[in-house]
Amino acid sequence: MKKRLIALIPVFLAAMATIIYWINKPIKVIDVHQNYFTAQILVNDLPLSSSAKIDWWIKNSKALSDKYHLNDKDIYMFAWSNGYQEEGKADRLCFADIAPPRNCIDKNILMSVSKTRSGNTEYRIDDEIWLQESGQQPLQIK
Repeated sequence: MKKRLIALIPVFLAAMATIIYWINKPIKVIDVHQNYFTAQILVNDLPLSSSAKIDWWIKNSKALSDKYHLNDKDIYMFAWSNGYQEEGKADRLCFADIAPPRNCIDKNILMSVSKTRSGNTEYRIDDEIWLQESGQQPLQIK
C-alpha cells in the first residue's frame, strides 16, 4: 500500500503543476485587425472560465485600447489556433489588411465585448451573456 501511495505522489504533483500552469498561463495577443465598427483580437488562448475571461479583459482593456486605438468598437477575440491560412472551402474570416493567400483564420470566437445603447458593457462567451453596468461587477444574465 505504501509503495502504491509513493508511486502516486509524482502523478499527483504533475497533475497539480499542469493545473497551475493552465490557470496561470500567459495570454498572448498575436495580432489585431480592425475596421470602422469592429476589432478582431487574435490571442493564443483565454482563461478557462467565463468570469476569468472577463477579468482578463477588464485588467487588459485599457492597455489594448491604448496600443491598438480600439475606442468604442465591438471587439471579438478569436483563437489563433492554426495561424493564418488560405481561405479554402472552410468557413474562415479573412482580413483585407493582409495580402492573400494566407490572410484568413478559423472562426473560433472566444469572447466578444460591446457597448449597449445605455453605455453598459456586454460580454458574450459561448452561449452566455454577461452585463456590466458602470462601476459594477459583471453579472451573468443568460
